[in-house]
Amino acid sequence: MSASPEKARYGQSMPDWVIYATDPTTSAPSESASRPDLRAWVGGLKYAATVGRFSDGRIAEIFLSNHKSNSAADVNARDAAIACSIALQFGADVETICRALSRDSHGRATGPLGAALDRIGDG
Repeated sequence: MSASPEKARYGQSMPDWVIYATDPTTSAPSESASRPDLRAWVGGLKYAATVGRFSDGRIAEIFLSNHKSNSAADVNARDAAIACSIALQFGADVETICRALSRDSHGRATGPLGAALDRIGDG
């Protein structure tokens, strides 16, 4: 099985997340909504994340997907993002959600939602 170009380029330690420029001032989908804000390898799997923001810049929603559509990893990532988005839209703050998600012994997020929220921040 051949490694992806990104994994081959960066080896096992690909950078956490690559951020693409988006307009943080709107919660409506921007013209670049079809392009993920972030791409990363988490736990050996490739993920993409896109965020929507409230007009004040706070994260309003997050969309996650795995490179293998409809796989267990993809479904779990998408469902976690949906639950997170609902919590954010009902007033939960990003820091509380981040603290509640799984972490390794060094405090790094072990799942795609936690890793994405850590990298994106809140504003």
